[in-house]
Amino acid sequence: MEYQKEKLYEIIKYLATANGDMRQRLKIMSVEIALLDQESFPDNLKNKWKYVENKLYKYPPKNNWNNTREEMSSIEHSLSKIQNRTACKVAEIIFELWEDINSIN
Repeated sequence: MEYQKEKLYEIIKYLATANGDMRQRLKIMSVEIALLDQESFPDNLKNKWKYVENKLYKYPPKNNWNNTREEMSSIEHSLSKIQNRTACKVAEIIFELWEDINSIN
């Protein structure tokens, strides 16, 4: 659980302190987010992480016009389609997960 706690802290620290649109901040943290998965969370928190995954992986990777290379990752493509307020809700859920994990230990 320490790994999840550390990763979530890194993510929320950046989301809370960086400038710019929340979608852009989530995009920058997408590598850190991708290191976590639903199975790494306790059962009572899996649904919260599933919400995050459902929003960030809603759309598949987007390929260029002739399908020879990936133009956007799944997270980038999904973030390009959602509103900033939805991205803020995702960030809020990530913060809640961090709080919940800290309350367990």
